[in-house]
Amino acid sequence: MKKQKQNLTFTFHNPNKIDEKYIDALLDVFIEANKGKVERAIQESAKRAQATPPKPG
Repeated sequence: MKKQKQNLTFTFHNPNKIDEKYIDALLDVFIEANKGKVERAIQESAKRAQATPPKPG
């Protein structure tokens, strides 16, 4: 039996006025959560760029 990958959905609700501190904190959470994915994507892109010969032109 295969174990299915579970996707999580986050909903944030703040009935108060949104201030800069709240936005910065939320952005920090999202950046930290996706840091590994971004680093992998950059490394894979760099490897592909190095492996691809330049086009004549």
